[in-house]
Amino acid sequence: MITCDVLQQSISWCEGAPSVPGIRREIYFTAISNIVSKPVLPEDELHRPTDVILQGDYVTKADKVFYKAQGLPNKNQYTSDPQGEQGSQTQLNKLSFIYPSTDEEASRFCLNFNNTPCVVLFCDNCGRWRVLRNHFGLLKAEIKQDSGQSVTGETGTTIEFSDTDKICPPFFRGKITTEDGEISLGDDDAA
Repeated sequence: MITCDVLQQSISWCEGAPSVPGIRREIYFTAISNIVSKPVLPEDELHRPTDVILQGDYVTKADKVFYKAQGLPNKNQYTSDPQGEQGSQTQLNKLSFIYPSTDEEASRFCLNFNNTPCVVLFCDNCGRWRVLRNHFGLLKAEIKQDSGQSVTGETGTTIEFSDTDKICPPFFRGKITTEDGEISLGDDDAA
């Protein structure tokens, strides 16, 4: 019989400390097949996560990089909801990314995600980078385009990412290679 300790700790909040809602307009993404080494989530001997920060960097193949996309400011959002039953509960993490057009460029951008398992990095408005990491191979991208109804309506391309993970989207403080070279992402990043 296995005897295990419960992983618990206290938390407090300082009155008046700001918690800025929303996420920034930039995301970074690349196909899983482009990655040769990825950061890991610390776990104990029972495979329970012991932290929410991924350890390590993303390393891509020599000719591959993370690509950057900019969506509408103040429109992108992530959520995390529980799914499953006690003993096998996981989190369903979702990211809604909105690009303000349905033109050829926007439609071509969607080709990055149709039937292509990816890793997607996004930053909250406090400067903390998080990841939809395709941990169980279940990252899904649903692409929608809307032409809008009139000159006062909105037109755009929305990609709804959903990913099953053991935890809410893990945090990432590390390096990635982009088209502009290697960059470090972390809590103090000014994306």
